[in-house]
Amino acid sequence: MYGKISKVEYSRKVFDRMVFRDVISWNSLITSYSQNGLANEAIELYEDMEKCEGLKPVQGTLASILPACSHLGALRKGMKVHGQAIKVGLHLDVFVGTCLIDMYAKCGRLADAMTLFLTIPRSSSGPWNAIIAGHGIHGHGNKALELFSQMEQQGIHPDHITFVSLLSACSHAGLFQPGEEYFQLMKSKYNIEPMVKHYACIVDLLGRSGHLESAYKLIQNMPLQPDAGVWGALLAACRIHGNVELGRLASTFLFEIDPKNVGYYVLLSNLYAKDGEWKGVNQVRALARQRELFKVPGWSSIEVNGQMNLFFTGSQSHPRYEEMYQKLVTLLAKMKNLGYIPDSSFVLQDVEDDEKEHILTNHSERLAIAFGIISTSERSALHIFKNLRICGDCHNATKYITRITEREIIVRDSNRFHHFKDGSCSCQDHW
Repeated sequence: MYGKISKVEYSRKVFDRMVFRDVISWNSLITSYSQNGLANEAIELYEDMEKCEGLKPVQGTLASILPACSHLGALRKGMKVHGQAIKVGLHLDVFVGTCLIDMYAKCGRLADAMTLFLTIPRSSSGPWNAIIAGHGIHGHGNKALELFSQMEQQGIHPDHITFVSLLSACSHAGLFQPGEEYFQLMKSKYNIEPMVKHYACIVDLLGRSGHLESAYKLIQNMPLQPDAGVWGALLAACRIHGNVELGRLASTFLFEIDPKNVGYYVLLSNLYAKDGEWKGVNQVRALARQRELFKVPGWSSIEVNGQMNLFFTGSQSHPRYEEMYQKLVTLLAKMKNLGYIPDSSFVLQDVEDDEKEHILTNHSERLAIAFGIISTSERSALHIFKNLRICGDCHNATKYITRITEREIIVRDSNRFHHFKDGSCSCQDHW
């Protein structure tokens, strides 16, 4: 009960006072942590449960801990949970299997997710939804469409979640026409009334494709009340395409609907900064301070030799920071020789260009990449996990880094996977 109202600390106090803790007690607190974004705490608690004699994970345990592994990109832990599912005979359970598919896809192991998908029962929509969504976040839109066709051929009726997965896949891959067609077919062919989430997907699809006015017109004509997801998709698209007027309009609604979400203030600030409107940047910052909102610290992680390394934007606390920074400085010089120009619009401080360049160089994803380069063998792939959306300058810089280092760099941000190789990204700049 307490976990559902985000009072996780109360859940913990109740748990700690219990003399006897059965598997249901452990499940409840693990779920509470996992659903409230406390993935590390959920995993630590699960590990404590493993040490208790006589306690075996049940379906609910596995279904609670796997999303926490997915959130952190904790592949090794997720694989261990998979092994435990096999041990207790739950690996072929549809619910657990669906969570495992989701975990492998979100940890960058799409081939493993597909292999697992083919081994579990597929007579319900859950596994199909998970594998379609998995291909979507990796930018494999055409494969997602192919899987949807196979789902239909096997007589599995799609549901609301199926179309969220499918429309998102179209958006991530820039498949404008198929996305629009399936949105129209939802009601006419499949008798599924579009929900607000589906409209958000279409606004995202239109916006990413540059059809901002069409996206706004769709919002105006929606039969449902647009929520923060809808307006947020429009604001993000305005940031991509530099439409300050429409972005300002979208933010007006967002600050009323979801005034505590600092991400929207950051998006609007980025939009103003890109346009050189520093007065607007300062006004948005002042509003955020007035509402006692603070930007979520950006972090990126990379696993090297079984050890997870976490880097925060601007932090110089890592023992190998100087070595990492020098590597980035060396790379920057080579990048500029190849034509790279830093995009200072992603720096919200009104400072000199040299300082902006220094700030960009200290973004968390670059620190993680540098650490990976100096800590692994030449040309080996790097897998980075980031809690926020990768900034446009880091996205561009990573393309150059793959050319120079001849490495593949895979970055999972809050939105999707980016597979960088030979100077290009799998997202084709649809992110």
